[in-house]
Amino acid sequence: MKKLCFWILLSGFLLGFSLDGTPTWTEGAFASDPELGMPSADFDVDPDILVPIGIVKKIALAKAQELWGTVSPGEPIPCCDEEGRIDTYMCPFCIDGPFPSYGQIMDEVRTGRAMVEEVQKSSIEATPDDTGGGTTDEKAGVGRVAGGERDATAEIGGGSASRAALTGGSMTRQYSPSAVIDYQAEYKEARSQELGIGRYGTVYVSARYDRYPIPLVSHYLAPYYTTGDLAKTKAEQKMSRAVTLDRYYFLGYHGQFYEFDSDGEKVTIHAQSLEPQDLPAPVRLVPTPSQLEEVEQVWQEVLGTP
Repeated sequence: MKKLCFWILLSGFLLGFSLDGTPTWTEGAFASDPELGMPSADFDVDPDILVPIGIVKKIALAKAQELWGTVSPGEPIPCCDEEGRIDTYMCPFCIDGPFPSYGQIMDEVRTGRAMVEEVQKSSIEATPDDTGGGTTDEKAGVGRVAGGERDATAEIGGGSASRAALTGGSMTRQYSPSAVIDYQAEYKEARSQELGIGRYGTVYVSARYDRYPIPLVSHYLAPYYTTGDLAKTKAEQKMSRAVTLDRYYFLGYHGQFYEFDSDGEKVTIHAQSLEPQDLPAPVRLVPTPSQLEEVEQVWQEVLGTP
């Protein structure tokens, strides 16, 4: 606990400087999003374990520079635990130039979505290669699975050359290996545009000293940008009226969730499946003394304190 108090005192120094002592983060990068809105969180947390936002920014920036070199920061997005208390910040970065506005990012994301749909549509309409040896089904398509990979499997049958089956309908549509390679390249390009792969990255930083400092890093945009608008539309369809983003939940292996509000009525939408889903029941885990000591040691390494 003494070390935690020391970190709090240290925060006054770190609020204005990066980990190497140079001022780098400007408040001008933190324009609020007018379309989706920033989620809220309950900050009624023991002040001894609450990480000041200045330290959060510096940790995120140092990690982003380590991973991607020169970066421009966006606004940290507060994330809650199951009980609505502040837990983590999603810290987005642009690897290529100044951090764009929300509207500019969404233009890029929606362009990527359109590219993905076009690639999938083309794969359905394409004429199968004669060497495939299989029947065709005009309803056959290509589905997505978790992680952004297409649903496609290579198979060898009848002693003939390798071929790939793009599945999705009641029957299997056969394509030559070269056609599948072309599809994979086009699909990868489209998904990279949609997710901001190679242009953006996200560093998740804990908002509390009793958690590990950096629980997750992703080399693409956070779901807030890639699915937030879709989740809002789904919530409005379910509630049949306008909604506002209230909270964003970061629940580890349970997933991430949006919570939308309309006149006090709330609905939660899973950030990946985009389906309405109740939050899992809160689980209070009490760390052991050895676990707390390990967490403290990691914080010391991140902050560069003895």
